[in-house]
Amino acid sequence: MTLPAYTQGYWDEMIATCRQIFHNAFKQNDYYSRAIITGVARISKNSLFSDLNNLEVDTVTCDAYADCFGFTEQEVMDALKCQNLDKMRDVKDLYDGFIFGKQKDMYNPWSICNYIRQGELISYWTNTSSNKLIGDIIRKHLVGRKYEIEQLMSGEKVHKEINENITFQYLDGDENSLWSLLLSVGYIKAENVVHKVDTIECDVSVTNKEVMAMFRTEILGMFHNGFSVYSRFVKALLEHNIEDMNDYLSEIACTSMSYFDVGNEKEARTPENFYHGLILGLIVTLRDRYRIVSNRESGRGRYDIAMYPLEKNQDAFLMEFKVWDKKKEKNLEETVESAFRQIEEKNM
Repeated sequence: MTLPAYTQGYWDEMIATCRQIFHNAFKQNDYYSRAIITGVARISKNSLFSDLNNLEVDTVTCDAYADCFGFTEQEVMDALKCQNLDKMRDVKDLYDGFIFGKQKDMYNPWSICNYIRQGELISYWTNTSSNKLIGDIIRKHLVGRKYEIEQLMSGEKVHKEINENITFQYLDGDENSLWSLLLSVGYIKAENVVHKVDTIECDVSVTNKEVMAMFRTEILGMFHNGFSVYSRFVKALLEHNIEDMNDYLSEIACTSMSYFDVGNEKEARTPENFYHGLILGLIVTLRDRYRIVSNRESGRGRYDIAMYPLEKNQDAFLMEFKVWDKKKEKNLEETVESAFRQIEEKNM
């Protein structure tokens, strides 16, 4: 209810209407003693529940009702057995991973029910209502100065301090609301949670393969021709075809990018960071063949992206992103030489 209202522009009207409904149902009603309201996110500022008293709020990091947010592993096993479905290992790989409080190995009910009905191991969550907003926010934060989204896409954990209250009015510029929303809708899971006065401190990671596929879709969706260029770019990379790689990146730049994404003036976004995020989004689906690592120390320096092959007879890749500095370098060849020197001198 709140996510469509925010994305479709009737947020204020929705808040006013629902607040009145809750006031009439819960505050002026002599015929009930207790009510349970379930939903996605705890919303601060102009809250739906500002007229109500004595609310007890349990978020995804609380232990109360932890086994009620989703299906437990035993429940999933019993359901599959009843339907004569014997792919528990594949189901676990795709739909498991949610953590509520201290309860681990929880499953997404929507995906499990759809799998039982249709019998296909696919992503059923992709087209649900929360994903439009999530996709918009990921794209706005992807090319910023931080690399947490890239780390998540690489299968790594990110240490964060999060306030679980979401302020929808400031989602575009409020980093906390981004992480709180990702956590509450299930895109990321929280481990090693430490509760503080107003926040939690935790390690977050992508919940499961179904969610990872959605991350990839949203990031490749930044570009009109993302999927077709993706396959051609990856093919050129694996074949060491630098000329074709340049052609495909030029195609993206000409058709999908703004100058303020890739320009090198002060008001433009940092171009090295932009291309870092772009390339990571293009190669992330090679994770079944490579261990992809972003922004890690190596030797005496820090590389941008490294691709370690899972099979030893395959080539490894080390990527360093450089932008031509016309004050220091005569041409692009000097920029490339500078990047190679940096790799060699710092023993990456």
